[in-house]
Amino acid sequence: MFFKASDHEALAMKNILATYEEASGQSINLQKSEFYCSRNVAASVKDSVASILGVQQVLGTGKYLGLPSMVGRSRKSTFKFIKDRIWKKITSWSSKCLSQTGREILIKSVLQSIPSYVMSIFLIPSSLCDEIEKMMNSFWWGHNKEQSKGIHWLSWDRLSMPKNVGGLGFKSISAFNYAMLGKQAWKFMTSSGSLITRLFKARYFPRSDFLQSSIGHNPSYVWRSIWSAKFIVCDGHKWSIGSGHNISIWDQQWLVNGAVISKPPNLVEELHQLDVSDLFGDDGKHWDVNLVNSLFDASVADMVLRTPLFNSVNHDKIIWRHEKDRTYSVKSAYRQCVENILDTTIFKFLATGVFFGNLESLLKLKISFGVCVEIVFQLELALTKRVLIALICVWNSIQIWQRCGLWHQVQHSLNTTTSVSGCVLELAQHMAADHFSLFSVLLWSWNQAQEMKQKQSRIQPTIAGTRWSKPSIGRYKCNIDASFSTILNKVGIGVCVRDDQGSFVLAKTEWFSPIMNVDIGETLGLLHAMKWIQDLQLEHVDFELYSQIVVTKFHSKNRDESELGDIIKDCRTMFNTHFRNSRVEYIRRQANEVAHVLAREATSLASFHIFIDVPLCIVILL
Repeated sequence: MFFKASDHEALAMKNILATYEEASGQSINLQKSEFYCSRNVAASVKDSVASILGVQQVLGTGKYLGLPSMVGRSRKSTFKFIKDRIWKKITSWSSKCLSQTGREILIKSVLQSIPSYVMSIFLIPSSLCDEIEKMMNSFWWGHNKEQSKGIHWLSWDRLSMPKNVGGLGFKSISAFNYAMLGKQAWKFMTSSGSLITRLFKARYFPRSDFLQSSIGHNPSYVWRSIWSAKFIVCDGHKWSIGSGHNISIWDQQWLVNGAVISKPPNLVEELHQLDVSDLFGDDGKHWDVNLVNSLFDASVADMVLRTPLFNSVNHDKIIWRHEKDRTYSVKSAYRQCVENILDTTIFKFLATGVFFGNLESLLKLKISFGVCVEIVFQLELALTKRVLIALICVWNSIQIWQRCGLWHQVQHSLNTTTSVSGCVLELAQHMAADHFSLFSVLLWSWNQAQEMKQKQSRIQPTIAGTRWSKPSIGRYKCNIDASFSTILNKVGIGVCVRDDQGSFVLAKTEWFSPIMNVDIGETLGLLHAMKWIQDLQLEHVDFELYSQIVVTKFHSKNRDESELGDIIKDCRTMFNTHFRNSRVEYIRRQANEVAHVLAREATSLASFHIFIDVPLCIVILL
């Protein structure tokens, strides 16, 4: 609570608190209450206010709900308590008794979670983040208070890489901080009615939205922190087109894949205020092709016409591009932030596993010794000596070593060492730099190839011979499928209705343009099939389609802000309104072949068709 430091306002505050106690039945604990005055307030006034309120006067603001009440000029000292808590945890563990796996678990589950609460609202100084990461790095390599010296074989930046690109998946403190702050920024963009959004908007961006806001004059540290994460939501957001009235054509991310149309410098005044709805046709929610082609050049016009429009999306809204349900998540934001902050190019290149095609190009590859040490470290964690020998001594591998002129040294190292690291480090000492770089890349690539082979071997084969089955007595079965033609830029929909005898009743084909996401195409097929069945006034219908994702989302109650989620809502509404004793079920492709052939046929037809007789394309399937 804030008030002017005077006897009059102190008495008014005391009366307010007394009224609150009487009305709520709750009593304020004055022993746990404090008040703080600025340095410009006279000592006599401070004593008088403390006497009136009956609370203790403090020199600093302290913490409230675990967060600093005020952030001074020295932000590092303000947030130093985070470092102290982490250090206290580290010193309480005896790293001599912990395995490498144990340290990894403690770092990920305990140490990295300590600053999360503070980072959700404040930007931690980069120097403090570096010190915290150094402490975690020292703990990882087995150093503690008693054993503070030693070699850090890898930097924290390398350890915090994802495992699929050669790291260990530790968090980058700075990147995670920005991802957490981005969640607050996302609320400013999408929850305009919330109290905190209205408060910050009135103070910092009253005449614009968050994306066009500036840091302002004399901002609070909370606003400065959230504003610093604006680059995350700028990169990750996209407009979902509803009415189109709230989306400007220029400098907004509304095109397919979040592309932007930059405003030309010589644009005539009449076109400055154009919004997306101005590009719609007069007879519905679709692009006015002639207008689009006249306004933009060929490449931009093609992007506009390839941006799908959905009648199920009624309102313009901002969605998050990096999640399937289009809602912001710290996980996906962190992943994008890591790619922007940390350089993963070398590791992505090493993790591809495509190095066996042209060995001469490998000889031209220059890899630093640091990368070689990282490869050694990863092999030490991933491989045993027996596995290493198996990788190196397979006949195909021997041929590769021989072609590279490395087999003699590799064989000698295998015979004289007893560990993975010993073998590879001996090669590093005696091999020429370019030869060892080539050896490291080949060994890593072979390991990646074996892992991929093992994953493929675990994939269960699809069940063969699955056949379509007729519905129960008195019911109809409606099979639905979608087909996608990139060449024709079409999505074809095939629908076939059969009765309880398995006899053909009706079939329908239609298509949409432009081409769109597979799940959205399948969902549109379900929606249009329901509309058609409702027009036919059929009841007791089993809807079957080959899309586990669509069926799962149809029966799920989870929040989904995507275009797919809006179409699913329309499907649910129609299903609950018009269909009783009906079902929406998943079916395998082999049992949905009739609808699949109809959908594929739909992409080659110029118009929509309803078939009373069995179409020729599916005669042999019925």
